[in-house]
Parts: sequence; structure tokens; C-alpha cells
Amino acid sequence: KRGGQSWGVCHSFLTFGTSYPEFRHISFDRYYVLGLGFYNFYYRNVWNQDIAVVSSGTFRASRKVFKQRLEKKPHDILVMSSCFIVESGQVELVRTLAQNFPKRRVLLQIKNSFINSEAGQSFISACTLGLKNVFLETDGIYSLLRKARYVFSDPSTAVVEAVQFGSYAMASDISPTRRPGILREIPGFCVNSGNQASQRIRDIESGKWQYP
Repeated sequence: KRGGQSWGVCHSFLTFGTSYPEFRHISFDRYYVLGLGFYNFYYRNVWNQDIAVVSSGTFRASRKVFKQRLEKKPHDILVMSSCFIVESGQVELVRTLAQNFPKRRVLLQIKNSFINSEAGQSFISACTLGLKNVFLETDGIYSLLRKARYVFSDPSTAVVEAVQFGSYAMASDISPTRRPGILREIPGFCVNSGNQASQRIRDIESGKWQYP
């Protein structure tokens, strides 16, 4: 009666599944989302049709931080990991990238809630053993995105944010048990091995392949 509206913000990009129970039944006048992909694929016919679903940038970054996307980045490689720290394929991705590009720094970032776990520490050891160009990084994501031109990540909001921040970002799709997800719908966005990730970098730099 007073003309008020209910606005909401989806704080993440729903990368790890297709239809989350907690997001199936929501109601806002306006709802800001990090890209319309998951809405168009999975929720358009579920959400209240009166909701104005608005595609927007990441809500966590300030305007000052977001301007950093225009800065020139070194040709180093950032690998971000969370749930895939238990996957041998993620270790292979890191080590193969480091071996294929020995003159580049491979920066290893692990989500705070995983890094100090037993699995997290084992992952760090497995990724860095005998390799002098793999470095564990603990800075925030937005700071790290300034340090590398190429970004690989397991399914997360961060890999989508990396695209917005001007990185050549791709998703690691190495889990043998993971079911289909939205990131697989983006042509060329997923890689399933360290050699494929390395070839993507080479093809970008040679002009053979254009980043989507």
C-alpha cells in the first residue's frame, strides 16, 4: 500500500549444480543475479513470473577494485581450488601447468574454509612437491586476479568473477562424479586436464583460438 518493493541479490553464481532447493521458490520485485545463465537454464519456469531478474556484476567488489580489470596482467597462471582439493585431477592440472610453463609462476589459491584442513594441506604438498614455480598464495581473490593473466578454478563464483575482471578464466572439469552444470554450457570454458589447459593458453597466445 505504501509503494515499497522487495529487492534481492543472489550473492553467487550457482555453478555446482543445476537446481538448488533453496532457490526454487523465491519472491522479490527485483532480483539481481551474476549473469542470467542459470536463470535461463534452470529457474525461468520456476520463479514467480512477476520478478524482474536483472543481470549485474559481482556485488562484492567496489568500483575502485573493479577498475583494476583494465590493468595489464603478467602472463602467469592462477589456480583457485576449494571442493576439488580431494580430486587427483586437480593436482594433475596444477603440476602439468607448472611443468609445461616452467618460466611462469603458477599461483595456488585455496578457499579459506579448506586450506587448513588435512585435505587442504595434502593438496598443497602434492601440488608443490619438487616444483619451484608453484607458489601458495593467501591474498584475497581480487588481489590475486591482478597477478595472473590465466585463471583456472573448480566450480565457483570466483571463476565467473575472474571473467568480469578481464582474466582468461576457465573452469576445471576433472571430477569423475560431478553431474552436469551450467559452466559446461559455455563453449570452451571447461578443461578436463592439465594438458588441455596448457593448450588453451598456447592457442590464445598464438591466435589459433579466440577466448569466448
